[in-house]
Amino acid sequence: MEPKGEGEEARRMMIEHCSFGQVVIDGQPYGDVLIVAGQIRPRNRELLKQLYGTSHTVGAEEKSELLSGKPDYLIIGTGQYGSLKVPEEVVTAAKQQQTKVIIKNTPEISSDFNSLWHKGFKINALI
Repeated sequence: MEPKGEGEEARRMMIEHCSFGQVVIDGQPYGDVLIVAGQIRPRNRELLKQLYGTSHTVGAEEKSELLSGKPDYLIIGTGQYGSLKVPEEVVTAAKQQQTKVIIKNTPEISSDFNSLWHKGFKINALI
């Protein structure tokens, strides 16, 4: 799979640090986030709790958003201790559209994300 360059912006995003309940991207601290088409937005944990009884899952709306634009990679951080459950349907849908999937505990994914992002691959992520 060849990188699909996203211009200068793609080279600037960097996950600097992950700790319990926080990720630092380009010097800016966030809680749980979705990164879709280079845009960072917070996860709606309260809505997930209302719909699924927990925020430790990937909701249907998040699945659609994460797979939008047919990214080269879908990267999912499962939290410090692997608490986030990724439904098999998310992995299956990603593979059906030839999107590679990386699922790891959150502290372990920053190097994968940074390396692939800086090579110009199109990445959507839940961190």
